Amino acid sequence: MITFAIPFDGDTACLEKTLASVLGQTKSAWKLIVCDDGNAPVTKPQVESLTDSRVRYVKNPHRLGRLANANQCFDLAETELVTLLRAGDLLLPHYASHMESVLADSKSAVLGICQTTLINAQGKPVWPLSGFFRKLFRPLFNGPRALKGKAATQSLRESRWVPTACFRKSVLGNYRFSISKNEEELWTRLLHAGHTFIWSPEVAYAARQAPKEAIAPHSTPALPSLIRRALGTLTSKRWA
Repeated sequence: MITFAIPFDGDTACLEKTLASVLGQTKSAWKLIVCDDGNAPVTKPQVESLTDSRVRYVKNPHRLGRLANANQCFDLAETELVTLLRAGDLLLPHYASHMESVLADSKSAVLGICQTTLINAQGKPVWPLSGFFRKLFRPLFNGPRALKGKAATQSLRESRWVPTACFRKSVLGNYRFSISKNEEELWTRLLHAGHTFIWSPEVAYAARQAPKEAIAPHSTPALPSLIRRALGTLTSKRWA
């Protein structure tokens, strides 16, 4: 079973759509925790109006900050699998069933990741130029595959993996986010420690577009650099 844990900071308009995507899962065995780190008075009634025993609302007594709140989500989750779901992002209906299946065959993997699509604030697909180049650095194989080591670390820097992750708590152990850094830093520490990620090419998650990802010339790295990276990825044996 998966716990969907939302480290929430106050954008109630985004939260409504995200909650709906959890309720729309084809697999009914899941739990949801909303850890409220914001000040919007409507958040609690918004969550509790779902009247669903699988849903839990937690109000932080004081503001923790984004990553400290995410760490609290890990601590409060009671299931083996945990996905940190950002308000504004959407789960595709088969996310829970797919990620449980992906991780079922690899009990030692610390997390599973899937392919994502990009959406705008209205939930509509968008296609920024930067997204095209990210695809050049994704693993080049079909079906779930184990990723580890330096090659996976490099691909992490060039891809959009982070929001889709489903963590296995028993393997994650005491690893947590460093609150002075970013999400990728935890992933890098896990890879450097020898942990394995399971990557799936299945699209099961929709991530909300950040303003900086709008189509614009400055959003794209220099073409020669992109060509070198793409050729290196296509010719590398790191995914063999």
